[in-house]
Amino acid sequence: MKSFTRKFKIRAKTLSLLLFTMIIPLILNLSPQFSSKGTKNKFDYDIDNPLSPLISSSNPTGAKFFSFYKNITIDHTKVSGSGSLTDFPFLLSILDSDLHYDVQLDGADIAFAITNIWLDHEIELFNPAYSPTEAQLIAWIRIPSLSTSVDTVVSMYYGNATMNSRQNPVSVWNDDYKAIWHMSDNPFNTINDSTSNDNDGTTFGGMDSSDQVSSKIGGGISLDGLDDFILIPHSPSIDITGNQITLEAWINLAQVPPSADAAVMVKAPSDNVERYMLGVDGGVSPSRVNQRITASISGYRRYDVGSLYQDSWTHICVVYDGTLEDSNRFFVYINGALISALYAAGTISSTTGDLNIGRRMSTSRWLYGIIDELRISSVARSDDWLTTQFNNQNDPISFFSVGTEQNLYLQAQIYAVDLYGNAVPNANISMYKNTNLVRSGISMLDGSVLFTNITQAEYNFTVEITSNIGNYNEIVNKTAILIAKALQIIYLECNVSTNLFTIIDVDGVPVDSGWVLVGNSTDIIRKCSVDSNGKAIFQWLNTTPYQYNYSVYYQDDNYNPNIIKLAFGDITTPNSSIPIQSYLTTVNFTILSYSPVEAVSGAKLKFRVNNASGSSIVNLTTDQNGDVTLRWLNSTGINGNFSLQIEFFGENKVFNTTVGVPTVNETSFIVKNNGAYEFRILINLLDFETELISLNPSNNIAIEWSSRLKLRALFNVTKAIGFEELLGPKDADLMQYQVLLGANPILSGEILKEESYDGRHSTFIETTGLESDKSYLIRISAQKSSYTIPSDLILILNIFRNNLELNQSENDDSIQSVYWLDNLNMSVKPYGTKSESLTVKNDIFKNIDNEFDFSIPDIDHDWNISEITLNIYNISWNVPVANINIAILDPYGSFHIFNTTNHAGWDFPLGQWTGITLNLDKRSPLNNNNFKFTIGGTFDNTVDIIADSLLIRDSINIQYSKFNVTNEISVLTE
Repeated sequence: MKSFTRKFKIRAKTLSLLLFTMIIPLILNLSPQFSSKGTKNKFDYDIDNPLSPLISSSNPTGAKFFSFYKNITIDHTKVSGSGSLTDFPFLLSILDSDLHYDVQLDGADIAFAITNIWLDHEIELFNPAYSPTEAQLIAWIRIPSLSTSVDTVVSMYYGNATMNSRQNPVSVWNDDYKAIWHMSDNPFNTINDSTSNDNDGTTFGGMDSSDQVSSKIGGGISLDGLDDFILIPHSPSIDITGNQITLEAWINLAQVPPSADAAVMVKAPSDNVERYMLGVDGGVSPSRVNQRITASISGYRRYDVGSLYQDSWTHICVVYDGTLEDSNRFFVYINGALISALYAAGTISSTTGDLNIGRRMSTSRWLYGIIDELRISSVARSDDWLTTQFNNQNDPISFFSVGTEQNLYLQAQIYAVDLYGNAVPNANISMYKNTNLVRSGISMLDGSVLFTNITQAEYNFTVEITSNIGNYNEIVNKTAILIAKALQIIYLECNVSTNLFTIIDVDGVPVDSGWVLVGNSTDIIRKCSVDSNGKAIFQWLNTTPYQYNYSVYYQDDNYNPNIIKLAFGDITTPNSSIPIQSYLTTVNFTILSYSPVEAVSGAKLKFRVNNASGSSIVNLTTDQNGDVTLRWLNSTGINGNFSLQIEFFGENKVFNTTVGVPTVNETSFIVKNNGAYEFRILINLLDFETELISLNPSNNIAIEWSSRLKLRALFNVTKAIGFEELLGPKDADLMQYQVLLGANPILSGEILKEESYDGRHSTFIETTGLESDKSYLIRISAQKSSYTIPSDLILILNIFRNNLELNQSENDDSIQSVYWLDNLNMSVKPYGTKSESLTVKNDIFKNIDNEFDFSIPDIDHDWNISEITLNIYNISWNVPVANINIAILDPYGSFHIFNTTNHAGWDFPLGQWTGITLNLDKRSPLNNNNFKFTIGGTFDNTVDIIADSLLIRDSINIQYSKFNVTNEISVLTE
């Protein structure tokens, strides 16, 4: 950055810690509770406390920590070509009155996003005091996809007085960029390269801060034409030896070079053998672009083309593209327009020579003028790219427009309830100002919708219920309400009634799936799903008279038919429960071999209806214990008895229906209710065998965390005496894996068939859901109907650390710097899901259960923690307000208890406790710069903690602030 803020990659004065959130969702199972009387609309649930700004869910995670935002709209007509430009560095250059007042002095709290994605950005200059009323901002923002057909909208967020810098400069410039010099640095110091290649330069000629001057884009560097130049040491990243390169710069000539050509930038072992050069022709007026390249086929080439005038800003660019079939591969662009195409061929020659800016190798060839925004790319930039880039940089204000500032808003929590106080989920709750729609949302399981970003006014609310099976909808509430509180809670009573179905089988066991169709005399209105407890809820208009009809259906795709009607009837009473008993039942079967008596796994049981139709019902396969369960209609429900055959290795086997020798290959039986049968088949299990074979290179797998593991296995028939034609690989009907840590399953999934190979199955496992430094078991199981179930295949999986290491200053005695390259999509989980840490040579932060700790990087001197302040949010209290407390165990074993009598930072309705400050002023207990805190209290589930700590480094007695006020961490209670 310019003199107002130091460049992000240089030493920062604040040691900062950002804590990220691990969110464990709480899933609510809400069933209606029927009340005996109705309730009216209620508007007296107002919480008059100030709230942090809340922005809609379409915004990126963490947007709520900013106070303001405004939209920047890029005019697609200024983007050249068709389709889109990928990873385009968009220049935002504005004067803005809102940024003058609402942003930190260094612009640290400025961030950019497109919808819900944070964007990488670099602030080249931020001057909050550009004028008495305006701030100046120059920023580069990487646009993942810049459209040529529709406008691109970038949201700029700002307004947080304690936030760390949001910048991520090096990621603005992708790997194709080998060097970016904004020329905005003080020439007395280093000229910094913004890419990760660190091609920083040193100035010569006695240059100082007076040579940093106003330029085309912010600041530039003035070269005197006598002895000023910048030296960039040789590095592999700028020794470009491929067949493409792009060199570009903004220049303003004070004088045409008097005789010999002068270089804007050149890399060469000596003069006239330049490997590549972008320069200015000498001795002519107007001057010309001097372009040079040495390639493997064409050799050394130099050309002078175009017209360059003094005292005028001009963008010059040289592109070489050796991949083209045309012989003219060496191009010159002036102000974004192609003016020349000349011959060059082959790959660019290598050199270990340094790169010079402002001079050639001999001392008499100097550039006199101002230079700005020099770039080197290892690709050939397209015409469309260079035209768009010129449009953006030459006249930024016409390239985009800036919207108005969006401020804080009120919130309204709206609950839809029926006439009896039951929640009405899936209703469309709409909010109008006069007749204009302001917001609308679908109510959740508790009947609520939260409307945010609204201003104080009277609004008209409607609640509309909609059929989920037909084209029917009804307005069930219309109410006018004044919204005047920070958070206003409103209950809207709807002309709706609720009926609860409870569906059981003949044995009294809940029917665990299916649906209920409910309608009136003419149409079906609602499809109500049956949950695992046999419950289904019907909600619709509370009509008079109350007359609806219903039909109950059950589905299992393995059975024939796969959909059956269980019951039907009428509903005549609102707010009532409807019990239903169906003809479903459960029958358990066990298949054993006759002698010796052993469980037969993989046997196929084929059930049919034993009546005139004789239709098939289902085929079931026994498990490892020889067991299988029939869950279907009883004999009354299928209008007949059941018929059974047992198949094993492709052949129907004889079995017994008593304890005698197997003699029958089919039997019929009546099913009334829950029962159990045991059959023995005439086989020798030693004659049959299947096996699961690992196709992985090793059964002991070791990989780094975040790697992707391909898991492969083969189902193979290894023994089938008398049925040798069945030997060999076979596709399993089902193959699954389980990842276990000890006895606890962590991941599971299906292993799918490989189409080209019999018996082969494969899948991928993402290790980001696992923890490092752990040893896991992978259990693979498979089955194929009528074949013996093979033994499970067991593999060992070891996950190694894949540490995320951040930059720090190189001198142990210098101020420590942590550069968090902030992109909220970036996951800080180098150890997996149950612990999080960043490392700067050592752990900074770790979150395990209800403990969190952080540590300072290894340095020569110890740190004291002088103070830590905790702000805790999202608290689910489990006691009345009078009894709430927060208990903290500090690193030194002391308990700190905060309650409503000794601390005023609690807010019971909002579920938060802020401003809890511990004054410690102590070294870490083990003198390892590690500080651990354990948090408990009268709450359940997770809480969000924002920790703000002050630390003192003993030897120099300077206090630093280590804070994470912009991000959250969820801490589990015990």
